[in-house]
Amino acid sequence: MGQHNLLQASVFRATVLFAVLVSIPHVSSDCSLCHYKINPTTSEITMFVGDGSFCSVQNTNITNTPNSIIVTGLQPGNTYFFQINCSEVCCGNFSTNASITQLNSTTIYLNGTGQLSLTNQSFTLRPAQVENITVLNSSNSSLTVVWAAPLGHVDSYEVSVSGAEPKTITIYNSTSVIGNLTAGRVYNLTVTSISGVLKNISNILQTATKPNPPEALSVSGQTNVSISLLWSKPLSMDGLTVSYEVYRSNPSGVNLTSIQTTSLNTTLTNLLPGSQYDITAVTIGVQDLRSSNVNLIAYTVPNTVQNLVVSAVSTNSVNLTWLPPNGTFNLFSYSISISSPDQTLNTTSNNYQITQLQPGTQYNCSIRTLIIAASISGPSQFIQCNTKPLSVTNLTASPVGTTVMRLSWSYQRNNRSLYLFNVSVNGERWIQNNSETINVFDLIPGNNYTFTVLTVVNGMISEPVAISAFTGLGKASNISAVGSTQSMRVDWRPPAGIVSLYNVKIQLNGTVIKTENRTNETTVVFSDLLPGTQYLVIVTSISGPIKQDSDCVLNATLPTSPGELRTERSTNSLNISWARPLNMSLVSHYYVLQYSNSALITNSMNCSQNYSSLTGLSAGVQYSITVRTVGALGYLSSPQNITAYTNPTSVSDLRVNGYTETSITLSWEQHDVQQSGYSYLLTFTHPNGTFDQKTVSNTTVQLLSLQSASQYNISIITQTAGGTKSNPQFITACSKPLPVSSLRCTVLNVSAVRLNWSHPQEYRDGFSYQVLVSNCTENSRNLSTSSENITIQDLEPGTMCQFIVYSLACGILGKPENISVLMKPSTVIPKLYNEGSNHSVLVTWDHPVGGLDQYILKISSNGWSSSTVLNSTEHNHTFTQLKAATVFIVTLTTVNAAFQETSRPVEMATYPNRPGEIKDLLKSNHSLLFQWAEAQDMTAGSFSYNLTYWSSYNNGHYLTLNYTFLLDGLRSGTPYTVSVATVGPMNFSSESVRYNVTTKPNPVQNLQVQSTQTNTISVVWARVEEVPNYVVRVYSNKVENYTTSSNRMTIESLMPSTHYNISVQSSTSDNTEGEALWLQACTDAAPVGNVTCTGPNLTLPMLTLSWSRPPGGNLGFEIKLVSVSEELENNLTTNLNYNFTGLKYNGQYSAKLWTLGCGKNSTVKEISCMTGFTRPVVPKVTAVSVSELQYNKFTLILHQDIFNDTNGPVSYYGVLVSSGTDDCWVKTKKLNRCLLNTYEDWKAKRCNTFLAVVKTTPGSRSMQDQTIIIGDETMWNSYKNGELNAKGSYNVAVITFTHLELNNSLVDVSNSYYSISEFSPITLPENPVVIGGAAAGIGVAVVLVVIIIGVVVFRRKQRKDDSISVPIHSIRNKV
Repeated sequence: MGQHNLLQASVFRATVLFAVLVSIPHVSSDCSLCHYKINPTTSEITMFVGDGSFCSVQNTNITNTPNSIIVTGLQPGNTYFFQINCSEVCCGNFSTNASITQLNSTTIYLNGTGQLSLTNQSFTLRPAQVENITVLNSSNSSLTVVWAAPLGHVDSYEVSVSGAEPKTITIYNSTSVIGNLTAGRVYNLTVTSISGVLKNISNILQTATKPNPPEALSVSGQTNVSISLLWSKPLSMDGLTVSYEVYRSNPSGVNLTSIQTTSLNTTLTNLLPGSQYDITAVTIGVQDLRSSNVNLIAYTVPNTVQNLVVSAVSTNSVNLTWLPPNGTFNLFSYSISISSPDQTLNTTSNNYQITQLQPGTQYNCSIRTLIIAASISGPSQFIQCNTKPLSVTNLTASPVGTTVMRLSWSYQRNNRSLYLFNVSVNGERWIQNNSETINVFDLIPGNNYTFTVLTVVNGMISEPVAISAFTGLGKASNISAVGSTQSMRVDWRPPAGIVSLYNVKIQLNGTVIKTENRTNETTVVFSDLLPGTQYLVIVTSISGPIKQDSDCVLNATLPTSPGELRTERSTNSLNISWARPLNMSLVSHYYVLQYSNSALITNSMNCSQNYSSLTGLSAGVQYSITVRTVGALGYLSSPQNITAYTNPTSVSDLRVNGYTETSITLSWEQHDVQQSGYSYLLTFTHPNGTFDQKTVSNTTVQLLSLQSASQYNISIITQTAGGTKSNPQFITACSKPLPVSSLRCTVLNVSAVRLNWSHPQEYRDGFSYQVLVSNCTENSRNLSTSSENITIQDLEPGTMCQFIVYSLACGILGKPENISVLMKPSTVIPKLYNEGSNHSVLVTWDHPVGGLDQYILKISSNGWSSSTVLNSTEHNHTFTQLKAATVFIVTLTTVNAAFQETSRPVEMATYPNRPGEIKDLLKSNHSLLFQWAEAQDMTAGSFSYNLTYWSSYNNGHYLTLNYTFLLDGLRSGTPYTVSVATVGPMNFSSESVRYNVTTKPNPVQNLQVQSTQTNTISVVWARVEEVPNYVVRVYSNKVENYTTSSNRMTIESLMPSTHYNISVQSSTSDNTEGEALWLQACTDAAPVGNVTCTGPNLTLPMLTLSWSRPPGGNLGFEIKLVSVSEELENNLTTNLNYNFTGLKYNGQYSAKLWTLGCGKNSTVKEISCMTGFTRPVVPKVTAVSVSELQYNKFTLILHQDIFNDTNGPVSYYGVLVSSGTDDCWVKTKKLNRCLLNTYEDWKAKRCNTFLAVVKTTPGSRSMQDQTIIIGDETMWNSYKNGELNAKGSYNVAVITFTHLELNNSLVDVSNSYYSISEFSPITLPENPVVIGGAAAGIGVAVVLVVIIIGVVVFRRKQRKDDSISVPIHSIRNKV
C-alpha cells in the first residue's frame, strides 16, 4: 500500500512542476521590474520597484522608500508568508513568471515580470551562523561542545569533527557530546545550523582531546632525599609527541614542586627523609591539554634513628630509647635486631624493652626505621646493649688475722665473657679481682668495714651486694695484775687497731666474780677482793661482734697484816698476841713470827694461831719482834712489828736529895745485871694533876726551874731503851713552872693552824698549857692542852689571828708567849658545765669564807693550758672557742697575799659536733646502707657514732667509728627512723641527725596480661603483703604513671596495635617503691574505617576495595573475598586499597577486612560489593531468525544466545534496519551514529540506517526466545517502529545493551554500553495492491520518467551554480 501511494504522489508532483514551468510568460518591457532581496545578516527583505510604481507587502512590517519597501523584524531560519501586489500596469492578469538569481553570497533576487496575483507566498530565511562555540569539556575520548543558540529558528545542528576520526552527528539542542574519539588528537570542529533544507556552517574551531595518562607509574628506587619514578607511554598514543608533568604533594595536599620531562622516568629530589608523598603524573598533549591524573603514594627512605641509648638495664632486659628520625612520625615503625641468638622485633613506639636475655651477656643491637606501608627501611643504627651481670650471692666476710679480711662469694657464670669483681671498702677503696675470693689487706684491726661487691662484665656493673664485718683483734699484751690486800690493779697494752670496749674479768676458782668495761682506759682496779687469795685475770678486747681474749694472768692479793701486836711482859718472857687479819677468816693462811736482840741471831717460827709465848729471856733486854700473815702464793703481808723489852726491875732506895723553889734533886739504886741503855723516867705530878716526865740515865736527877710552891708527885720508873718499864717508885714534890718557849705556828689549811712550843725550862711533870685565840673568831676562845702543841680549827680563812700560850703547873700559869698568823685563803672547788655546748665550758664557784685578793682559773687539755686571773668578786667564767669532744681539766686557785690554794682538778668535756646529713646509699627490701657526713673539727679517735633505729616492729642501736653502716635483717616495706649522734668523751652525745626511710617493699610477682583491647591493656599480679599501693608505669613515646590499691589495672587511652612496656612496683604509704617487674604487651589492632567497594564498568571484572588507615599502628591488612558459596581470595597487603580480579561481571560478593597488629587482629569489617559490567557480548547473527515476512514489516525471533550475560545482564535489546549504504557506518566503520537515526530520518531520506525498535529485556534470569516485529508502528521514546517499503531490501542487525542512557529521548551513545551484531539481509515482498495497477500506469510512467530526468538534470545544474538558493513553496496551488 505504501509503495502504491508513493508512486502516485511522485507522478502528481512531476505533472504540476511541468505545468508551472511552461506557463510563465515574459514580462513586457514597459513595465517595471519588481524584485526582492534577502540579506541574512540583517534579517530583512527588500522589495524593489524599478519605476517607482506602488508595491506593497502584506502580513509584515514594512518601511517605504521611494523605490523599495524594506520588510524588517524578521528572524533567520523562520518561514514567512506574504503577498506581493504589483500595479495594474505592471502586473496584469497573468500568471507569475519569476526567476531566482544569486547576486552574491548574501543577496538573492527573485525577478518577476507581469502581474503577481494576490496570493500568499512563503519564504524561509537561512538560519543564522552558530558563533561562540565553546568546548565545555574535553576528555581522552570525547568532546563536550556548547554554543549559544543563534538568532532565529534552527531545526537542528550538525556537529562535525575532522581529523583522525571524522564524524558528524545531528542534534537538536545547543550542547553536543562527541564520543569515541582518539586520545591526544587535534580535531577541526564545525557546527552547522539547519532550518529546513537551509544550512549555515560555523567557522572552524580547532580543538583536541586530552591525552591518555601515563601507564604503569611505579617507583623504581628511592633514597632518603629522592624518589625515582618510571612509567610507560600512554595507550594509543604511539607516534605522538607528548611530555609529562610529575608533581608531588605532602599528605596535607599542598603541591610542593613539579617536574616536566619528555622521558619516561624522572627523579624527585630535595625530599624529606622518611616522608610520604602523593605523586601525580599527567601526560601533556597538544594544546597543552593534560590527561587525567595517575596517582601514586611513595615514600622516601627514612634516616637512622637519633640519640639511640641503652637505659633501664637489668639482668635479663635492656631498654632501648631513641628519637625518631626527621620525617612523618606516624608512618614509622622500627625493626630491632639483636644478636646471639639472632632475633628481630618490631615496634611503633620510640622505646623498646628487650626481655628474656641472659645476664651479663654482650649483645649487638641495631634499629632500623621501617615504613611498613611501602616495605622500605632505613639504614641500621648499631649499639652495644649489654645486660647487667647477676649480683654475687652467698657473700661472706671472714677476718684473717687482724688486718686482713677474706671475702668469698658465689657467682653463676653463664657465658665466656671476662668476669671481674669490684670490691669496695667503705665505698671508697676499690679493688678489682677476677675470682670469687679476695683478701683485703692493710685494714685497721677491730674496725667495722662495709664491703660492697660488684660484678663487672662487658663494662656493665651488677647491682651491689654489701656486707659489714669487723676485722680481727689482737690480744691485749703486757698484762700486769698487781694486788693489794683488797684490790688488784690490772694494766695492759692495747692491741693495734680500734677497740670499742675492753671487758676485764677476774675469776676466783674458775668463776667470774667481777667484770669491768673500759672504753679509753687501759687500767682497771678490782676492789673488794679477798686478801691473800689467788685470782685469774683475762682482758677481752671488743670491737663490734669481735672479741679477743688475752692470755690469762694469775696472781694473788696480799694477805692483810695481823692485827696490832700485843705483848705481856715479864722480866724473862714475852707473851705475843695479835688480832686475826681482816677478811681472811675464810682464807687459808698462817703466820711467821721472828724475834731477835742485839746479841741473838734472828729466830723464826710459824704460827697457826694468833699468839705465841717467848720464854727464857733476859730482864730489861730489847727484843725486835715481827709477825706477817702468809697467804696464797706465799705472799707475805706487810709486817706487824713491835720492839719489846723485858721488864727491868724497879729502882730501890728512892729518895729526895734536895730541892729549891726552882729545882728538886732525887737519887736511887738499880741492881739489874744488864743496865746498858737503861734510863729512868721521872714523872712529876703537880698539885693540879698535871704531870711532866724527865728521863735520865743516871740514878740521880735535879729538877730545876720548878715553880715554887708547886706540888709535884714524882714517880721513877726504870725503862729500857724500848720503853719497857719497871714498876714505879713514888715521891711527891712541887716547883713553879716557867713560860713556854719557841712558840711556833704552822698553818695547816684555810681554817686550821698548829701551834707548837717548847716546854718551859726546868719542865717537870704536871705541867699543862692554856692557849688564847682572838681576832679570827666571832668570840675569843681559850683552849687548854697538856701537850706542847695544839691544832686550832674553825678559824676564819684569810684573816690575821692572835695566839697567847701559857704554861700551867700546880695551878699556876707561867709567863705568856704571843704569836700572830695570817690565815690561808679558802680553797674553792669549781663546778663545770658544758651546757650542751661543743665549744665552751662554764666554770662557777661559791665565794669562799674569809678574805682573798684574786682567783687564778686554769684550764688544760692534752698538753695545752690557759690561765685567767679574775678579781675576788667574780664567781663564774666561761671558756670559749674550745675544741669539740675534748676533755678539759680545770683548777681554781684562791690567792691571798703569798698564799695560793689550788682546788683539786675537775674534769669536763665539750659536746662533740653533730654528724652531717644522712643519706641512704643502698636500699633493699631487707637492708639499708647509710652514709652520713663526718663530724668535723674533732680529734680523731676522740669520738664515735651512735646509730639508733626504730620502727613499729623493732629497734636497736649500734656504736661505730665509721660514717657508713649497713642495717640488715629489716622488715620489707617498713618505715624506719634512723638517728645518728656523735658520741664523745664522758659519753656526751651530740644532737642527733634524723632520717626517715622506708625499706623497699617486696616486689610484685606473677605479672600477667589479663586482656587487651584496641585502646586498653588489663594487667593483673599477685598481691604483696601489707603493701597499700602499686605503681604502674607505661612506657611508649612518654612515660605514664598510675597508682592503684588493687592488684589489677586497666590502662586506657592507648594507641591500637602498639607495643607498650609495662612495669609494676609495690609502693608503701610514703611512696617507696619496690623493684619493678616488667612485661611487654600490645594493644589489639583497630578496625579500618571508610571502607568502600566499587566495581568499575568497562574494565575487566574487578572490585576495588579501599579504606582509611586505622588509628595506631598496624602490620598490614588481611583481606578475604567471599562469594555466595565459597572463599575466592585471602591475601595480605600493606596498602590502603586492593583490587580483586578474575571475577564475574555484575557479581555479588562480600569483602572482609582485618587489621593485622603486633597483638590481636582487629574485628572484621565486612562490605557487600557488586562488580561492574561492560559492553555485552556481540550478538551472533546466527542466533536471529525470520519467522514472517510481509510487504511492509517482518518478524524476527531472537534466540536466547543473544542475551549472553557474561559481560553483565542484557537490560535492553533492539534492531537496526538499513536500506542502503549510510555515512554513519561507511565512513567510520562504526554504527554509533546510526543509533541516533530514527524512522522519521529514514523516511525523510536523511539516512539509510535507523534504529527501528528498542525493548526492555524481561527480568527473568533464564531468558527465553524473544519475538520482535519490525514495522508494527509502535513507539519507544523518539524511536518509531514504522512500516517499511514493499519489495525493499534491508540489512538487519541486533543491538544489545548492558547499560542504556537517553539524551533528548535518543540513545546517548557516549554513555551507553552496547554491542551490535553483523547485518543480515532481508527482502520484503511486493504490495498486493500495486501488482493490479501496474499495466495502466506504464505509459504515464514513461512520460514522467522523461520529465523527471529533465528536472533532475536542471536542478543538479542549478545546485552546482547556486548551492544556497532558497526555494519558495506554494502553500496553495493556483486554481
